[in-house]
Amino acid sequence: MHYAKYQRRHLIKTGILCAFILGFALVSTYFIYHKFYGKNDQVYQEENLRITFHEKEGNKVTIQKITPVTDSVGLSTSPYSLTLENHTDHSVRYIISLENDEKTISDCGCIDNGIPYSIIKLGVHSSKKTLEPKLLSDIPNLAVYQSTLKKGEKEDVELRLWIDRTSTDINRDGHYHAQMIVKEQIVNS
Repeated sequence: MHYAKYQRRHLIKTGILCAFILGFALVSTYFIYHKFYGKNDQVYQEENLRITFHEKEGNKVTIQKITPVTDSVGLSTSPYSLTLENHTDHSVRYIISLENDEKTISDCGCIDNGIPYSIIKLGVHSSKKTLEPKLLSDIPNLAVYQSTLKKGEKEDVELRLWIDRTSTDINRDGHYHAQMIVKEQIVNS
């Protein structure tokens, strides 16, 4: 009888201790998550779109370590992500393109050490569609993605860049520096 009473008391103490530890873990995780969430976001307010780049470097895209990989590995690398939000009363068409980041190229000193577009692959995934991976050299004007946002609509876009596995003549010291540029245009309804 005394043993059952002791066992019940011990079970209650253990349950309270486990609940306390679980509660502490949940509260700690919540505060840690919210401390760092959105810290890297850089927001640009254009005429018709609100553009949020979710990387510390903002709209900059860089490849500095050259490692040829397959498409499946390239598509699983960390993305350059952005969110576009239409805050107007009409539809807005936009184009995301890549343009050489001349300032970074000059600062880096890699003017003569660029990675050719013929070996850089690009994968684009958005909340609306996913595009097949392509070589940058096959993308006209480096316009990597285009879409239309209706009034109040929002779209998340992720770009991934990697070196194509089938590349043979690779300069291991090469770099690629670009900026994601968003051009917008109002769509007449």
